[in-house]
Amino acid sequence: MSLALLPLLLQAATAAQPLAPVGWSMTQPDMEEVVATDGISREFYPQGQSAQGWTDRYAIRRLGPAPSHAQAMDQQEAAKRADCAALSSTPLQAPDAEVATLRMWNCPTNRSGDFGTTALVRTILAPDGIAYLSIAERRGKPVAPGKIQPLSKNDMTLYGEFVLSLGACTSLTVPGCAPLPAIMGEYGDAPLSAEDRDAAALASQRGLALYRQDQLAWHATDYLLQHKLGGKLTPAGFFSVPAEGRAGSTYFLFAPEGGKQRHLRIDSDAAGELSAQPVADELPGGLRARWQALQTAKSDPRLQMCGPKSNTIVLQDGDGWLVYVMSATMDERQVFLGGHNRIRVDASGLKAGEVDHSAKGCISVDAPQLRSLGVKNGFFFTHLVSPYPWETDVMQSLTWGVPLTRVASSGIWRIEGDALRKYSTAPAATP
Repeated sequence: MSLALLPLLLQAATAAQPLAPVGWSMTQPDMEEVVATDGISREFYPQGQSAQGWTDRYAIRRLGPAPSHAQAMDQQEAAKRADCAALSSTPLQAPDAEVATLRMWNCPTNRSGDFGTTALVRTILAPDGIAYLSIAERRGKPVAPGKIQPLSKNDMTLYGEFVLSLGACTSLTVPGCAPLPAIMGEYGDAPLSAEDRDAAALASQRGLALYRQDQLAWHATDYLLQHKLGGKLTPAGFFSVPAEGRAGSTYFLFAPEGGKQRHLRIDSDAAGELSAQPVADELPGGLRARWQALQTAKSDPRLQMCGPKSNTIVLQDGDGWLVYVMSATMDERQVFLGGHNRIRVDASGLKAGEVDHSAKGCISVDAPQLRSLGVKNGFFFTHLVSPYPWETDVMQSLTWGVPLTRVASSGIWRIEGDALRKYSTAPAATP
């Protein structure tokens, strides 16, 4: 599971305050929250439940100084056994075992015989030397030794998401460590460093180029289908070559027949009016390497796609090419943020170099829903593959008319079309 890629409505996210030592995420809506006086420890109960009567409880606890996360877990188990002599503890493989201990506790019945519990428990040691615990547990009638409380697969998924989300705030990308007011832009914009400006300018430039080529190909494809161009030739792919503004050409290539690979060109003028050129055999010489680069990229085994459909764009990059193989869908509501690939290809178009991915997994948003949330609300996403947002975020924001908020290691970024702003993570100091 990849909690970092989980889209959260801002109203439903639980974020640590600025400079908090740990963060976490509670993604379930309508949870009752009880906060302890230390400001960190808290408990969550599904609607209708409370500390006085509960079946499911989720909790974050500040434990205090400890030599290690494992010893903090042992101390908590010892305390638990005071009320449950039959407690069993099963070690689980934590995805971050070097910084956390993960176990499953099962208490068939407590000392008074009132109830039994089954829980996922995780301890971490923050850089400040303080141990913290996250726990998600089910309480019910006592069960026979060796039995556990009834938990469905969905229950275990929800428990795991919460428990594993606890982490030391070593980066804004740790769930819950980016302050919620900052994500909503309430602290205003942060000044940009020279590196920030360069990265934002590059993402904007590339994103705008992707958008323009994508629009050319999009409208040219509609024109091709509407006028039934290409006859019985078998499509093999396409690429666009932009000019100024809305002008440019899209080349549709067809599977070779009789040793010849034919292509059809559809031009767009400055007003966006389209026209088609007759089917021809050879591509102009300057375009052959571009087409070859596209073929090289599409066949690369390192691609990570989200579904069978793809969209492709080729950008000139110095003497070589940047080829984008992007996940696509026929659903006009769905906007993919994950599943996009950027492949560097040499000038000849024959040799692929570095391959980068826009995310660590598949992620998409509903464009109409996102637009309806307005400026002050929306989805936010952590971005783990690079310190800055990707150019595909810019392209999608332009294409679908939606703002995006990316929490990256370099800061909290708001993407509105081809404009990128960096939000401040703390209120301005008062004079």
